[in-house]
Amino acid sequence: ATPQTISVNTDCEALVVTCEMEGYSSNQVTVEHSHKTAAFGNIIAGGGVGYLVDRSNGSACQYPQSVLVTLSKE
Repeated sequence: ATPQTISVNTDCEALVVTCEMEGYSSNQVTVEHSHKTAAFGNIIAGGGVGYLVDRSNGSACQYPQSVLVTLSKE
């Protein structure tokens, strides 16, 4: 059934979403991350070290709240 909701861990890399459903052609979309505003404070306050730590563990980045993937009937 649609729509579906999933949770993903935040990362500072592109997120690839692939959806499949019986009777429909599968579709794949790539979702780019954005940097959180607070991440830039780490660059100023910590000389970039804090930002590098936050980027490595994903806390400096975020994905959109929702992603629309449209499937077409076969």
